[in-house]
Amino acid sequence: MRNNLKQIREEKGLTQEQLADAMGVHYTTINRIENKPTLAPKWVKRFAEYFKVPESRLVGMEPDTESGKRFLPVFGLAAGAVRGTHRMDSDPVEYLPAPPALAHVRDAYALIVTGNSMEPRYASGEVIFLHPHRPCRNGDHVVIQELIDGGITVSIKQLDKLTDEHVVTRQYNPPAEVKFLRSRVQAMHRVLTTNELFGV
Repeated sequence: MRNNLKQIREEKGLTQEQLADAMGVHYTTINRIENKPTLAPKWVKRFAEYFKVPESRLVGMEPDTESGKRFLPVFGLAAGAVRGTHRMDSDPVEYLPAPPALAHVRDAYALIVTGNSMEPRYASGEVIFLHPHRPCRNGDHVVIQELIDGGITVSIKQLDKLTDEHVVTRQYNPPAEVKFLRSRVQAMHRVLTTNELFGV
């Protein structure tokens, strides 16, 4: 990956000062961002919307204009323990080509599984793809994002049911029921199956 902000800014005929005014920041902030090798997701989104370019263009991954290929960010690690023990990174660790089912889904992303609590369904090191706007149903495999001590902790489980106070889930290895306080759950996103991702 590389930061293409300066190239795009110059193509649009803008100075750092002009871009800074548009973003509501000091021009030194733009200068600092342009000199970083990569962009934080929040800046990728803001600049992409302002310049009306694909987010992949800003991170040096211009989509193929003929195929419409898009790249999805891969974030942090999804914990495989009884409770989530891994914080979700604020910056992508890499980008991967989007499977067909997510090629045009806003905010779609991927995570790397760690631990073995969901084996044999999901092994440690496996990449899973998330659809943030598809409803989660009982029996779906889901990634749960919890706000704990000021950070987002992620876990992958199988959704059992929702109660007034808890998100009730199950894990496979060893078999166990795991409950998450709904008051701490920031988001719950469905993991798409291979059939869903590739239409097989």
